[in-house]
This record gives sequence, C-alpha cells and structure tokens, in this order.
Amino acid sequence: MVTHCLRVRSDNCCTLACVRSQHLTAYFLKWWRREDFMLASYGSKQTATYKHAMRLDRGWFQYAIGAALLLSVITAWFSLSQHIEHPKHKDLQRGLALHGPKEQADRDRERLLSTSLGTNLINPHPYTLLLNNLDKCKSGEDVFLLIIVSTKHLHHRQRYEIRNTWGQDTNVTGVVIKVVFAVGLSDDVALRRALEHENKIHKDFIQENFIDSDRNRTLKTIMGLKWAAQFCPQAQYVMKANDDAFVNVFSLVKYLKDQARVTKFVAGRVFNKTRPVRDLRFVDRWYVSKGEYSREVYPKYPGGFAYVMSNDTAKLLYRTSLSTKYLFLEDVYVGICLEKLGIVPVHHDGFHHWYVDVDSCNSEWLLASQWVREPGAMTDLWGSLLSDCDSQTYDHE
Repeated sequence: MVTHCLRVRSDNCCTLACVRSQHLTAYFLKWWRREDFMLASYGSKQTATYKHAMRLDRGWFQYAIGAALLLSVITAWFSLSQHIEHPKHKDLQRGLALHGPKEQADRDRERLLSTSLGTNLINPHPYTLLLNNLDKCKSGEDVFLLIIVSTKHLHHRQRYEIRNTWGQDTNVTGVVIKVVFAVGLSDDVALRRALEHENKIHKDFIQENFIDSDRNRTLKTIMGLKWAAQFCPQAQYVMKANDDAFVNVFSLVKYLKDQARVTKFVAGRVFNKTRPVRDLRFVDRWYVSKGEYSREVYPKYPGGFAYVMSNDTAKLLYRTSLSTKYLFLEDVYVGICLEKLGIVPVHHDGFHHWYVDVDSCNSEWLLASQWVREPGAMTDLWGSLLSDCDSQTYDHE
C-alpha cells in the first residue's frame, strides 16, 4: 500500500498527519477495488455508462485526497515552524536589539567603562540615548529619590495617572523626588511620534535605541541604572518601578530616612530559592534553558515590580552588568549581579507583589504594590491614601 506520510518531526501533530494520510489512501484503494468488482456484473452498455460516471467520481476523490494530503503537509510544517527560531528572535532572547546602533557609545559611557572593567565585557551595552532630559536631575540639585519607571509606548494612560498621583515631584514636603520614564524603541512610526510629542510636553523620558520588548526588559533596567550613574549621581536613592505599580512615596521616604546605612543597599520583596522554569508547557514566557542559565536555583532577587537601592549600588550594578551574561528576566538578572557584588537584598513586606486596596491611613505599612491596571485605579488609590488623613503627618522638614 502506498503511504503518504510526512516525517518532518516525531511530534504529535506530524504523526497525526501521517495517520490521516494512510487512512485516506487505504479508504480510496478499498473503494476502487469495490467498484472494479461491481463492473464485472454489468453489461457492456451499462459498463460504459458506469465507467464514465466512475471516472468522474474517481476524479473528485483524487482531488479530495490531494487536498487532504496538502492540508496535512501544511499542518505539519506549521507545527514545525513554531519550534524553529528566527535568527532575529534568537537575538531578542539574548537581549540584543533588532536594529543595532551604528554610532559609538557616548563619551560618558566610555569614561565609565574605562575606569571600571577595561576590556572584560561579556554583556556590553552599546546603545545610544535618543531621548534624554537632563533638566530632570540638574547638577547641584539635592535629589533624595530618583524613581525610574519602566514603561511601554502604548501605556500613556498609566503615565498620565502616575504623573498626577505618586509621581509628582512635590508630594513630600522638603524632599526632592524625580521621576523619569524608561522606554525602548518601537518599530511603529506612529507610536514613536506620539512618544516624542508626549516627551515635548512633559520632558520626562529616557530612551535608547534598542527594541522595546518583553525579552529586552533587562536592557531597559540597565539603561536606567546607567542614566542614574551618569546624569543623576547626586540622588541618594534610586528606585526602579513598573508602570502598573502603586508607590506610597510617604511611607517609602520615611523608610529610607530611617536607614542607618546608605551604601550597598537594596530593598524590595525578595524572592529566595526560586527555580528556573524548564518546561515550555508551564509558563513559556518565563522559560529559561540551561544554556541561558545553568544553575538549578536563582540567587536572591528583589521582585521587579518595585525595588529601591542606594545610589552607589546603581552604579555598581551597571558596571557589573557589563561583565555578566545577559538574562531576559530583569529582576533575576539584578539578583545575579547583586550576588557577584556580595550585596544581599533586604526583604520588606511593604513591597507587596499583588494589588492592595489602599485604606486611608491604615496603609502606612505599604511601600509599593502592583497590578494597578484598570483605568482610574491609580487615581482612586491615591485619593484613598490621602483621604481622611492629615498629610502633614508624612511631611519631612
């Protein structure tokens, strides 16, 4: 029996295509032999008429079988193509941009590298700033806290709500807080223009020329650390937060002011003994191969939705990242760099990794939460934080 079987892979889809082809072929041959037997019982005239009708039927069946085989081939190939990585996709998994910059890194970066690592670069960061707002952190300005918010082009509503709630510079009396939004490059021309227009109005973006994608979140964090070290070195503390995080700046400032040490300090919701996801069927967005990370347990790391560090740590992390193999899981990567530096992140329950319904003054324990994504939710939480409270209790003279 002739078997039409596509043996591209031995997975379920391709095996199914093979079986279906075998069944169709067997059925067709069985039908063909049955018709030949029936012809023997007819007369010559009836035979001629029946042969003509049979040829038409057989032609239809041939087309049907051909279409089924073609469909099986397409199905099998599609299944295989899902497991074939495009070279550009591999670049994204390694943290590389789709469009590498042609320009040399700026002189500040070269100076920073030459004084720290020399030529021992495993993970260079050769990207150039496209948007830079130096006035956000003027030289000589006494900045207590710099908050770098990781955002995406389409998240303009989140940025609007942050600017009008916890992201205002004047929230805490006597304390200078600066907020910048970190973003990568979009392939969409309309989105790029919209972002440039938004930046002209608010002047609070930093952007480098790597593609903004989930696999490049670590690049965005490295950009923020680099910017803090180069353009806001006077800030006492640097915070990284996602644009769906709610930050209780009043409690956060109080917590930071109560710290005795101001060097080599990182605080957040610390995860310990977390294991890499090795099974693609589980959560493929967090899948990490042994080639990307060979160890069986991640080091301690602060949850990426929000964590804060002393300014010296930001500079140390940036320098260390240049000699540390890239990993697309941004918070885990920060933990790997911290481990190399010998810095143990401090756990604080006030960094809550779920949505928290703020209840007026009873939320002093809360430093930051996440999953604040519904329209108006950030504004509602901010209103609840301030309602029925004497805001002076949070002021720091």
